[in-house]
Amino acid sequence: AARAFRVVLEAMARPGTIGRIGGAVPPAPLSIAAGTVLLTLVDPTTRLHLAGAADCDAVRGWVAFHLGAPLVAAAAADFALGTWEALQPVTRFR
Repeated sequence: AARAFRVVLEAMARPGTIGRIGGAVPPAPLSIAAGTVLLTLVDPTTRLHLAGAADCDAVRGWVAFHLGAPLVAAAAADFALGTWEALQPVTRFR
Protein backbone atom coordinates (compact mmCIF):
# COMPACT_ATOMS: atom_id res chain seq x y z
CA ALA A 1 0.00 0.00 0.00
CA ALA A 2 2.82 2.41 0.84
CA ARG A 3 4.56 1.73 -2.48
CA ALA A 4 1.32 2.23 -4.42
CA PHE A 5 0.66 5.47 -2.55
CA ARG A 6 4.13 6.75 -3.41
CA VAL A 7 3.71 5.87 -7.11
CA VAL A 8 0.30 7.61 -7.22
CA LEU A 9 1.71 10.73 -5.54
CA GLU A 10 4.63 10.83 -7.96
CA ALA A 11 2.30 10.52 -10.96
CA MET A 12 0.02 13.27 -9.66
CA ALA A 13 2.97 15.56 -8.91
CA ARG A 14 4.51 14.99 -12.33
CA PRO A 15 1.78 14.79 -14.98
CA GLY A 16 2.78 12.55 -17.86
CA THR A 17 4.91 10.35 -15.61
CA ILE A 18 4.14 6.67 -15.95
CA GLY A 19 4.36 4.55 -12.82
CA ARG A 20 3.84 0.84 -12.30
CA ILE A 21 1.58 -0.42 -9.55
CA GLY A 22 -0.20 -3.66 -8.88
CA GLY A 23 -1.65 -5.82 -6.21
CA ALA A 24 -5.38 -5.55 -6.77
CA VAL A 25 -7.51 -7.98 -8.74
CA PRO A 26 -10.60 -5.94 -9.54
CA PRO A 27 -13.43 -7.08 -11.79
CA ALA A 28 -13.65 -6.03 -15.43
CA PRO A 29 -13.69 -3.40 -16.77
CA LEU A 30 -11.26 -2.08 -14.14
CA SER A 31 -7.55 -2.47 -14.72
CA ILE A 32 -5.18 -3.71 -12.03
CA ALA A 33 -3.84 -0.15 -11.76
CA ALA A 34 -7.32 1.35 -11.33
CA GLY A 35 -8.18 -1.20 -8.65
CA THR A 36 -4.91 -0.57 -6.82
CA VAL A 37 -5.44 3.21 -6.91
CA LEU A 38 -8.96 2.74 -5.49
CA LEU A 39 -7.65 0.50 -2.71
CA THR A 40 -4.96 3.08 -1.94
CA LEU A 41 -6.98 6.31 -2.02
CA VAL A 42 -10.61 5.42 -1.29
CA ASP A 43 -12.10 4.41 2.05
CA PRO A 44 -15.54 4.45 3.73
CA THR A 45 -15.35 8.25 4.11
CA THR A 46 -14.67 8.87 0.39
CA ARG A 47 -17.76 9.47 -1.71
CA LEU A 48 -17.17 7.63 -5.00
CA HIS A 49 -18.81 8.15 -8.38
CA LEU A 50 -18.62 5.37 -10.97
CA ALA A 51 -19.12 6.51 -14.57
CA GLY A 52 -19.84 4.65 -17.78
CA ALA A 53 -18.77 1.01 -17.93
CA ALA A 54 -17.24 1.25 -14.43
CA ASP A 55 -20.77 1.59 -13.05
CA CYS A 56 -21.73 -2.08 -13.17
CA ASP A 57 -22.83 -4.69 -10.63
CA ALA A 58 -19.41 -6.37 -10.47
CA VAL A 59 -17.56 -3.12 -9.69
CA ARG A 60 -20.26 -1.95 -7.28
CA GLY A 61 -19.97 -5.23 -5.36
CA TRP A 62 -16.18 -5.08 -5.33
CA VAL A 63 -16.24 -1.50 -4.04
CA ALA A 64 -18.76 -2.40 -1.34
CA PHE A 65 -16.71 -5.39 -0.15
CA HIS A 66 -13.17 -3.99 -0.38
CA LEU A 67 -13.66 -0.26 0.17
CA GLY A 68 -17.02 0.36 1.81
CA ALA A 69 -17.13 3.69 -0.02
CA PRO A 70 -20.56 5.25 -0.55
CA LEU A 71 -21.50 5.48 -4.24
CA VAL A 72 -22.89 8.91 -5.10
CA ALA A 73 -23.91 11.13 -8.00
CA ALA A 74 -21.18 13.11 -9.74
CA ALA A 75 -22.05 16.39 -8.01
CA ALA A 76 -21.47 14.87 -4.56
CA ALA A 77 -18.33 12.85 -5.34
CA ASP A 78 -14.91 13.20 -3.73
CA PHE A 79 -13.42 10.74 -6.23
CA ALA A 80 -14.64 9.55 -9.63
CA LEU A 81 -13.72 6.59 -11.81
CA GLY A 82 -14.44 6.17 -15.50
CA THR A 83 -13.06 6.88 -18.94
CA TRP A 84 -12.53 10.51 -19.88
CA GLU A 85 -15.58 10.35 -22.13
CA ALA A 86 -17.76 8.81 -19.40
CA LEU A 87 -16.77 11.54 -16.93
CA GLN A 88 -18.00 14.34 -19.21
CA PRO A 89 -19.08 16.99 -18.58
CA VAL A 90 -16.55 17.55 -15.85
CA THR A 91 -18.38 20.71 -14.80
CA ARG A 92 -20.83 18.50 -12.88
CA PHE A 93 -18.10 17.66 -10.34
CA ARG A 94 -17.28 19.84 -7.35
